[in-house]
Amino acid sequence: MSILQLIYLEWLKYRKNTTFKVTVLLYFLLLPTLPAVLLSFDSLPPPLPSPASFFDFPDIWGLVAYTGNWLAYFLFGFLGVYIISVDTTNKTFRQSIINGLSRKQVILAKMFFMLIFAIIATVFYILTVFILGNFGSEPFEGRPLFGEEFIIARYFLMSLSYLIFGFLIGLLIRSIGVATMLYFLYIFFIEVIIRYLVHLNIFKDDRSMIFYPMNALEDLTPFPYGGEAANSGMNLSFDLFLTPTEAFVTTSIYTTIFIASSVFLILKRDL
Repeated sequence: MSILQLIYLEWLKYRKNTTFKVTVLLYFLLLPTLPAVLLSFDSLPPPLPSPASFFDFPDIWGLVAYTGNWLAYFLFGFLGVYIISVDTTNKTFRQSIINGLSRKQVILAKMFFMLIFAIIATVFYILTVFILGNFGSEPFEGRPLFGEEFIIARYFLMSLSYLIFGFLIGLLIRSIGVATMLYFLYIFFIEVIIRYLVHLNIFKDDRSMIFYPMNALEDLTPFPYGGEAANSGMNLSFDLFLTPTEAFVTTSIYTTIFIASSVFLILKRDL
């Protein structure tokens, strides 16, 4: 069976699923809507520039990417948990194997489905940037039109990584409710506690504390000018934000580990 056939079979599972459709619809609605809220403000606290300037090229790339990061955190991470948890709960994972698919084909179907979804999310991100940029900015003569430092590739990796991480959590914890709660707890609390209350106290002002997986993922598409505000409030000798290259390489390594762990679990565990 070809990859396209496997992806199509995976799509058939979710095309009429209300939870899947609502989650995807929220992404498509909120990605262009949330950045536009900035235009309702007359000014922003320093060191941030005027709200309208965020819509100028190339800054608009960073603004929409930051919005997408939050949406991917909530929506794509949940979707990653959901697409595996609903299979294990409904026994469709096992049924697929009974119907003739190998475990390898099941893995490929899931991974390529998430890959295609991340590509679609990235294409929509690009379209959103050009629409908001053309309507909300000054003419961009003499300014770079595209975002700097491979931001499109960073956005794609960010989208894929949240999906894969949620997928791994869903594999580890088969209950969709518990898995979803653990996913959000890890990002909001567990990793933050490990970084600031454990790592920083043990290694004392060491930059390695910013190389944890979810922090690296967040730093793929940080808030424009946000680094200045964050660093000014912390008495540390290093920048709290990874560089784009550091974030990309670090997240790529973690995502590879997440994929390898997911493959191992599917191959070895009783489904």
